[in-house]
Amino acid sequence: MTEEQIEKLISPNIDNPLWEQDYTRLIMSLWNNDYGYTLYINGVLTLATGGWSENEDIVENIAPIYHCLYWQKSERGGLYVYHICPGVSEDEQDNKTL
Repeated sequence: MTEEQIEKLISPNIDNPLWEQDYTRLIMSLWNNDYGYTLYINGVLTLATGGWSENEDIVENIAPIYHCLYWQKSERGGLYVYHICPGVSEDEQDNKTL
């Protein structure tokens, strides 16, 4: 990840009314799906790191406000679930379209 990408993860633009959707798209676009996966269905974002260090770095750098508002659970082995208000379109649920 670049320093700019890390900065965007740490400090999202919460002044934007659609910041949650933009931020979710950012996470999904940075994720390495060769070693883990992202899944966004009905406002629920599931992240599995697959043990990949860059995916783990993304989770570590998720903005505290996003984590505090939307985190639902974490499981041993690198599984994280966030319940986000719906807004990412059906077409974008398959992160390969990002």
